[in-house]
Amino acid sequence: MKYFIYRFSPASIGIQAQKNLSIVCPNKQKENYLTLGFSKNQIFGIDDFSQLNLLLFFNNIQNIEDIFTLDEGLMHIVGVLKSFFTLEKEAWKISYAYKDKKFMREQLDGRVNQPQLLDPNAPLPSTFLIKPRCGASGKDIHIVSKIPEYYRSEDFLLETRKDFDTMFTCDGIAVNGKIQFFFTHEYVGNILDVKTTFINIIRTNSRYNDSIFIQRLQAETQKVLDCLGTEKIHPFHAEFFYNSTKNELSFCEIGKRFGGGNIPLLIKSAFHFDILDTYWKLINSIPIQTIVSKYPSKIAVTIAIFQNKHHQLPPQLPIPFEFFREYPENIGFAAQSLDDLRYLISCSTKDEKEFTTVNNLLKGYTNEQRT
Repeated sequence: MKYFIYRFSPASIGIQAQKNLSIVCPNKQKENYLTLGFSKNQIFGIDDFSQLNLLLFFNNIQNIEDIFTLDEGLMHIVGVLKSFFTLEKEAWKISYAYKDKKFMREQLDGRVNQPQLLDPNAPLPSTFLIKPRCGASGKDIHIVSKIPEYYRSEDFLLETRKDFDTMFTCDGIAVNGKIQFFFTHEYVGNILDVKTTFINIIRTNSRYNDSIFIQRLQAETQKVLDCLGTEKIHPFHAEFFYNSTKNELSFCEIGKRFGGGNIPLLIKSAFHFDILDTYWKLINSIPIQTIVSKYPSKIAVTIAIFQNKHHQLPPQLPIPFEFFREYPENIGFAAQSLDDLRYLISCSTKDEKEFTTVNNLLKGYTNEQRT
Protein backbone atom coordinates (compact mmCIF):
# COMPACT_ATOMS: atom_id res chain seq x y z
CA MET A 1 0.00 0.00 0.00
CA LYS A 2 1.11 3.56 -0.78
CA TYR A 3 0.45 6.25 1.85
CA PHE A 4 -0.06 9.90 0.95
CA ILE A 5 0.29 12.35 3.84
CA TYR A 6 -1.40 15.73 3.40
CA ARG A 7 -2.79 18.22 5.92
CA PHE A 8 -4.86 20.36 3.55
CA SER A 9 -7.90 20.10 1.32
CA PRO A 10 -7.31 17.79 -1.66
CA ALA A 11 -9.28 20.14 -3.93
CA SER A 12 -6.20 21.80 -5.44
CA ILE A 13 -4.00 18.74 -6.02
CA GLY A 14 -6.18 16.63 -8.34
CA ILE A 15 -5.77 13.41 -6.36
CA GLN A 16 -7.43 10.28 -7.76
CA ALA A 17 -8.77 7.37 -5.70
CA GLN A 18 -7.10 4.02 -6.28
CA LYS A 19 -7.24 0.72 -4.37
CA ASN A 20 -3.52 0.77 -3.59
CA LEU A 21 -3.49 4.35 -2.24
CA SER A 22 -4.25 5.35 1.35
CA ILE A 23 -4.53 8.81 2.84
CA VAL A 24 -3.18 10.17 6.14
CA CYS A 25 -4.91 13.49 6.81
CA PRO A 26 -6.48 15.58 9.59
CA ASN A 27 -9.81 14.21 10.82
CA LYS A 28 -11.58 17.30 9.48
CA GLN A 29 -10.44 16.43 5.92
CA LYS A 30 -11.65 12.82 5.87
CA GLU A 31 -15.02 13.67 4.35
CA ASN A 32 -13.31 15.42 1.41
CA TYR A 33 -11.52 12.19 0.49
CA LEU A 34 -14.71 10.15 0.83
CA THR A 35 -16.35 12.40 -1.77
CA LEU A 36 -13.44 11.66 -4.13
CA GLY A 37 -14.15 7.93 -4.01
CA PHE A 38 -11.75 6.72 -1.32
CA SER A 39 -13.23 4.13 1.01
CA LYS A 40 -13.29 4.62 4.78
CA ASN A 41 -10.61 1.97 5.33
CA GLN A 42 -8.25 3.92 3.02
CA ILE A 43 -8.42 7.12 5.07
CA PHE A 44 -6.55 7.55 8.35
CA GLY A 45 -7.38 10.67 10.30
CA ILE A 46 -4.87 12.07 12.79
CA ASP A 47 -4.40 15.50 14.30
CA ASP A 48 -0.76 15.33 15.37
CA PHE A 49 1.66 15.40 12.43
CA SER A 50 4.82 15.53 14.53
CA GLN A 51 7.64 13.22 13.53
CA LEU A 52 7.25 11.09 16.64
CA ASN A 53 3.51 10.61 16.19
CA LEU A 54 3.92 9.68 12.53
CA LEU A 55 6.71 7.23 13.39
CA LEU A 56 4.41 5.59 15.93
CA PHE A 57 1.54 5.52 13.42
CA PHE A 58 3.53 3.76 10.69
CA ASN A 59 5.27 1.44 13.16
CA ASN A 60 1.99 -0.48 13.42
CA ILE A 61 1.46 -0.85 9.66
CA GLN A 62 2.69 -3.71 7.49
CA ASN A 63 3.46 -3.92 3.75
CA ILE A 64 4.26 -0.26 3.14
CA GLU A 65 5.22 0.26 -0.50
CA ASP A 66 5.65 4.04 -0.37
CA ILE A 67 5.12 7.09 1.84
CA PHE A 68 5.00 10.47 0.12
CA THR A 69 3.59 14.00 0.31
CA LEU A 70 3.04 17.27 -1.55
CA ASP A 71 2.95 19.12 1.78
CA GLU A 72 6.12 21.20 1.88
CA GLY A 73 5.90 21.64 5.63
CA LEU A 74 6.14 17.87 6.14
CA MET A 75 8.63 17.08 3.36
CA HIS A 76 11.60 16.36 5.66
CA ILE A 77 9.54 14.32 8.13
CA VAL A 78 8.06 12.20 5.33
CA GLY A 79 11.57 11.58 4.00
CA VAL A 80 12.57 10.16 7.39
CA LEU A 81 9.44 7.97 7.44
CA LYS A 82 10.17 6.69 3.95
CA SER A 83 13.75 5.81 4.95
CA PHE A 84 12.52 3.95 8.03
CA PHE A 85 9.61 2.02 6.56
CA THR A 86 10.42 1.41 2.86
CA LEU A 87 13.39 0.23 0.84
CA GLU A 88 14.32 3.83 -0.09
CA LYS A 89 16.96 4.32 2.60
CA GLU A 90 18.31 7.58 1.13
CA ALA A 91 14.88 9.24 1.07
CA TRP A 92 15.64 11.34 4.15
CA LYS A 93 18.65 12.89 2.44
CA ILE A 94 16.72 13.71 -0.74
CA SER A 95 13.87 15.27 1.22
CA TYR A 96 16.19 17.42 3.34
CA ALA A 97 18.01 18.57 0.19
CA TYR A 98 14.72 20.03 -1.08
CA LYS A 99 13.61 21.34 2.32
CA ASP A 100 16.64 22.83 4.08
CA LYS A 101 17.98 25.63 1.91
CA LYS A 102 21.41 25.64 3.55
CA PHE A 103 21.79 21.91 2.92
CA MET A 104 20.53 22.54 -0.63
CA ARG A 105 23.19 25.22 -1.21
CA GLU A 106 25.91 22.95 0.19
CA GLN A 107 24.88 20.05 -2.05
CA LEU A 108 25.02 22.31 -5.11
CA ASP A 109 28.17 24.22 -4.18
CA GLY A 110 30.59 24.36 -7.11
CA ARG A 111 28.16 22.47 -9.35
CA VAL A 112 25.63 25.15 -10.30
CA ASN A 113 25.71 28.94 -10.40
CA GLN A 114 23.93 30.17 -7.27
CA PRO A 115 24.19 32.73 -4.43
CA GLN A 116 27.11 32.10 -2.09
CA LEU A 117 26.55 31.05 1.50
CA LEU A 118 28.11 33.55 3.91
CA ASP A 119 29.99 32.84 7.10
CA PRO A 120 28.58 35.08 9.88
CA ASN A 121 32.04 35.18 11.48
CA ALA A 122 33.79 36.40 8.33
CA PRO A 123 33.71 39.84 6.64
CA LEU A 124 30.31 40.38 5.01
CA PRO A 125 29.20 42.37 1.92
CA SER A 126 27.58 45.77 2.42
CA THR A 127 24.18 44.14 1.82
CA PHE A 128 23.17 40.50 1.81
CA LEU A 129 20.17 38.23 2.32
CA ILE A 130 18.93 36.49 5.44
CA LYS A 131 16.35 33.76 4.93
CA PRO A 132 14.88 30.85 6.90
CA ARG A 133 16.56 27.54 6.16
CA CYS A 134 13.21 25.74 5.97
CA GLY A 135 10.82 28.58 5.16
CA ALA A 136 8.31 28.97 2.34
CA SER A 137 6.25 31.65 0.57
CA GLY A 138 8.95 34.28 0.92
CA LYS A 139 8.45 34.55 4.67
CA ASP A 140 11.15 36.34 6.66
CA ILE A 141 13.46 36.90 3.67
CA HIS A 142 15.15 40.27 4.09
CA ILE A 143 17.91 42.31 2.51
CA VAL A 144 20.11 43.46 5.40
CA SER A 145 23.37 45.31 5.97
CA LYS A 146 24.18 43.61 9.28
CA ILE A 147 23.25 40.37 10.97
CA PRO A 148 19.93 40.75 12.86
CA GLU A 149 19.83 39.90 16.56
CA TYR A 150 17.36 37.09 15.90
CA TYR A 151 19.80 35.23 13.63
CA ARG A 152 20.57 31.66 14.66
CA SER A 153 22.53 29.38 12.36
CA GLU A 154 20.19 26.44 12.98
CA ASP A 155 17.21 28.49 11.73
CA PHE A 156 18.60 30.96 9.17
CA LEU A 157 21.19 31.24 6.44
CA LEU A 158 23.06 34.24 5.09
CA GLU A 159 23.81 34.51 1.37
CA THR A 160 24.95 36.94 -1.29
CA ARG A 161 22.48 38.93 -3.37
CA LYS A 162 22.11 38.30 -7.09
CA ASP A 163 21.45 41.11 -9.55
CA PHE A 164 18.69 40.03 -11.90
CA ASP A 165 16.03 41.32 -14.30
CA THR A 166 13.64 38.40 -14.22
CA MET A 167 12.91 35.36 -12.14
CA PHE A 168 11.85 32.25 -14.05
CA THR A 169 10.05 29.23 -12.61
CA CYS A 170 10.49 25.71 -13.91
CA ASP A 171 7.81 23.15 -13.13
CA GLY A 172 7.31 19.56 -14.12
CA ILE A 173 7.78 15.91 -13.30
CA ALA A 174 10.94 13.83 -13.41
CA VAL A 175 10.59 10.08 -13.82
CA ASN A 176 13.46 7.86 -12.73
CA GLY A 177 15.65 10.93 -12.39
CA LYS A 178 15.04 12.49 -15.80
CA ILE A 179 12.68 15.34 -16.63
CA GLN A 180 9.73 13.97 -18.58
CA PHE A 181 7.44 17.00 -18.44
CA PHE A 182 8.73 20.58 -18.30
CA PHE A 183 7.02 23.98 -18.27
CA THR A 184 8.33 27.42 -17.44
CA HIS A 185 6.83 30.71 -16.25
CA GLU A 186 8.13 34.06 -15.14
CA TYR A 187 7.38 36.62 -12.47
CA VAL A 188 6.54 40.11 -13.68
CA GLY A 189 8.63 42.34 -11.42
CA ASN A 190 10.59 41.37 -8.33
CA ILE A 191 8.79 38.84 -6.17
CA LEU A 192 10.35 40.32 -3.02
CA ASP A 193 8.61 43.64 -3.74
CA VAL A 194 5.13 42.36 -2.82
CA LYS A 195 5.43 44.11 0.57
CA THR A 196 5.43 47.46 -1.24
CA THR A 197 3.63 46.76 -4.54
CA PHE A 198 1.04 44.37 -3.05
CA ILE A 199 0.76 42.49 -6.33
CA ASN A 200 2.56 39.60 -8.00
CA ILE A 201 1.98 38.39 -11.55
CA ILE A 202 3.02 34.98 -12.85
CA ARG A 203 2.76 34.36 -16.55
CA THR A 204 3.72 31.85 -19.21
CA ASN A 205 7.40 32.41 -20.00
CA SER A 206 7.74 35.20 -22.57
CA ARG A 207 10.72 33.46 -24.18
CA TYR A 208 9.01 30.35 -25.53
CA ASN A 209 9.87 31.64 -29.01
CA ASP A 210 13.53 31.12 -28.06
CA SER A 211 13.73 27.33 -27.89
CA ILE A 212 17.43 27.39 -27.01
CA PHE A 213 16.73 29.48 -23.90
CA ILE A 214 13.90 27.14 -22.81
CA GLN A 215 16.22 24.16 -23.32
CA ARG A 216 18.82 25.96 -21.24
CA LEU A 217 16.35 26.36 -18.36
CA GLN A 218 15.47 22.69 -18.59
CA ALA A 219 19.13 21.65 -18.65
CA GLU A 220 19.89 23.77 -15.57
CA THR A 221 16.90 22.27 -13.76
CA GLN A 222 18.05 18.77 -14.67
CA LYS A 223 21.51 19.55 -13.31
CA VAL A 224 19.96 20.57 -9.98
CA LEU A 225 17.86 17.40 -9.85
CA ASP A 226 20.93 15.29 -10.62
CA CYS A 227 22.84 16.92 -7.77
CA LEU A 228 20.10 16.71 -5.15
CA GLY A 229 18.67 13.32 -6.11
CA THR A 230 15.12 12.39 -7.04
CA GLU A 231 12.43 9.92 -6.18
CA LYS A 232 10.94 7.65 -8.84
CA ILE A 233 8.03 10.02 -9.53
CA HIS A 234 9.34 13.47 -8.65
CA PRO A 235 7.41 16.74 -9.04
CA PHE A 236 9.50 19.90 -8.94
CA HIS A 237 9.16 23.67 -8.76
CA ALA A 238 12.47 25.47 -9.36
CA GLU A 239 13.26 29.17 -9.52
CA PHE A 240 16.12 30.85 -11.36
CA PHE A 241 17.38 34.43 -11.45
CA TYR A 242 18.24 35.82 -14.89
CA ASN A 243 20.57 38.75 -15.59
CA SER A 244 20.00 39.78 -19.20
CA THR A 245 23.08 42.03 -19.33
CA LYS A 246 25.34 39.11 -18.46
CA ASN A 247 23.04 36.50 -20.04
CA GLU A 248 23.45 34.70 -16.72
CA LEU A 249 21.14 32.17 -15.07
CA SER A 250 21.53 31.67 -11.35
CA PHE A 251 19.73 29.04 -9.31
CA CYS A 252 17.49 30.36 -6.53
CA GLU A 253 15.81 27.31 -4.96
CA ILE A 254 13.72 24.23 -5.71
CA GLY A 255 10.89 22.37 -4.03
CA LYS A 256 9.73 18.76 -4.36
CA ARG A 257 6.19 19.83 -5.20
CA PHE A 258 4.15 21.72 -7.78
CA GLY A 259 4.35 25.50 -7.89
CA GLY A 260 1.90 27.76 -6.11
CA GLY A 261 0.07 30.63 -7.76
CA ASN A 262 -2.13 28.19 -9.69
CA ILE A 263 0.79 27.09 -11.87
CA PRO A 264 -0.82 23.68 -12.64
CA LEU A 265 -3.87 25.60 -13.90
CA LEU A 266 -1.65 27.88 -16.01
CA ILE A 267 -0.05 24.82 -17.59
CA LYS A 268 -3.47 23.33 -18.34
CA SER A 269 -4.70 26.60 -19.85
CA ALA A 270 -1.66 27.35 -22.05
CA PHE A 271 -0.62 23.82 -23.03
CA HIS A 272 -3.87 21.84 -22.70
CA PHE A 273 -2.01 19.45 -20.42
CA ASP A 274 -3.19 18.39 -16.97
CA ILE A 275 -0.01 17.99 -14.95
CA LEU A 276 -1.83 17.00 -11.75
CA ASP A 277 -3.83 14.29 -13.51
CA THR A 278 -0.58 13.06 -15.07
CA TYR A 279 1.18 12.97 -11.69
CA TRP A 280 -1.50 10.82 -10.06
CA LYS A 281 -1.62 8.49 -13.02
CA LEU A 282 2.15 8.04 -12.76
CA ILE A 283 1.83 7.41 -9.01
CA ASN A 284 -0.86 4.82 -9.69
CA SER A 285 0.87 3.26 -12.75
CA ILE A 286 -1.89 4.29 -15.17
CA PRO A 287 -1.02 4.97 -18.85
CA ILE A 288 -0.49 8.68 -19.55
CA GLN A 289 -0.43 11.21 -22.36
CA THR A 290 3.24 11.60 -23.29
CA ILE A 291 3.03 14.00 -26.26
CA VAL A 292 2.90 17.60 -25.11
CA SER A 293 3.12 20.77 -27.19
CA LYS A 294 6.46 22.56 -26.94
CA TYR A 295 4.78 25.94 -27.35
CA PRO A 296 1.90 27.56 -25.44
CA SER A 297 -1.33 28.34 -27.29
CA LYS A 298 -1.81 31.52 -25.23
CA ILE A 299 -0.38 33.39 -22.24
CA ALA A 300 -1.75 32.05 -18.99
CA VAL A 301 -1.59 34.47 -16.07
CA THR A 302 -2.06 34.42 -12.31
CA ILE A 303 -2.62 37.72 -10.53
CA ALA A 304 -1.97 37.59 -6.79
CA ILE A 305 -3.16 40.68 -4.92
CA PHE A 306 -2.01 41.07 -1.33
CA GLN A 307 -3.36 42.78 1.78
CA ASN A 308 -2.35 46.47 1.67
CA LYS A 309 -3.96 47.84 4.89
CA HIS A 310 -6.78 49.50 2.93
CA HIS A 311 -10.14 48.48 1.47
CA GLN A 312 -9.49 46.54 -1.72
CA LEU A 313 -11.86 45.71 -4.56
CA PRO A 314 -11.01 43.15 -7.27
CA PRO A 315 -9.61 44.45 -10.56
CA GLN A 316 -11.89 45.00 -13.55
CA LEU A 317 -10.27 43.47 -16.64
CA PRO A 318 -11.47 43.04 -20.25
CA ILE A 319 -10.91 39.26 -20.14
CA PRO A 320 -12.81 36.51 -18.30
CA PHE A 321 -11.44 35.05 -15.07
CA GLU A 322 -10.74 31.32 -15.20
CA PHE A 323 -10.20 31.24 -11.44
CA PHE A 324 -11.18 33.73 -8.74
CA ARG A 325 -10.76 33.47 -4.98
CA GLU A 326 -11.31 36.20 -2.43
CA TYR A 327 -9.65 36.12 0.99
CA PRO A 328 -11.00 37.96 4.05
CA GLU A 329 -10.11 41.63 4.11
CA ASN A 330 -7.69 42.65 6.85
CA ILE A 331 -7.86 46.43 7.20
CA GLY A 332 -4.73 47.86 8.81
CA PHE A 333 -2.53 44.88 7.92
CA ALA A 334 0.07 44.93 5.12
CA ALA A 335 1.30 41.71 3.53
CA GLN A 336 4.51 40.23 4.91
CA SER A 337 4.75 37.19 2.63
CA LEU A 338 3.10 35.45 -0.31
CA ASP A 339 0.61 33.89 2.09
CA ASP A 340 -1.08 37.22 2.87
CA LEU A 341 -3.50 37.24 -0.05
CA ARG A 342 -6.56 39.37 -0.72
CA TYR A 343 -7.39 38.02 -4.19
CA LEU A 344 -6.04 35.20 -6.35
CA ILE A 345 -7.06 35.36 -10.00
CA SER A 346 -6.10 33.32 -13.05
CA CYS A 347 -6.91 34.24 -16.63
CA SER A 348 -5.30 34.17 -20.07
CA THR A 349 -4.51 36.52 -22.93
CA LYS A 350 -4.33 35.56 -26.56
CA ASP A 351 -0.99 37.30 -27.26
CA GLU A 352 1.65 39.68 -25.91
CA LYS A 353 -0.27 42.77 -27.03
CA GLU A 354 -3.29 41.80 -24.97
CA PHE A 355 -1.08 40.88 -22.02
CA THR A 356 0.55 44.34 -22.14
CA THR A 357 -2.90 45.94 -22.07
CA VAL A 358 -3.90 43.87 -19.03
CA ASN A 359 -0.60 44.53 -17.28
CA ASN A 360 -0.97 48.30 -17.79
CA LEU A 361 -4.51 48.18 -16.37
CA LEU A 362 -3.18 46.32 -13.33
CA LYS A 363 -0.55 49.01 -12.75
CA GLY A 364 -3.30 51.61 -12.64
CA TYR A 365 -5.40 49.37 -10.40
CA THR A 366 -2.64 48.91 -7.82
CA ASN A 367 -2.04 52.66 -7.65
CA GLU A 368 -5.77 53.29 -7.09
CA GLN A 369 -6.07 50.60 -4.42
CA ARG A 370 -3.32 51.93 -2.16
CA THR A 371 -5.54 54.55 -0.54
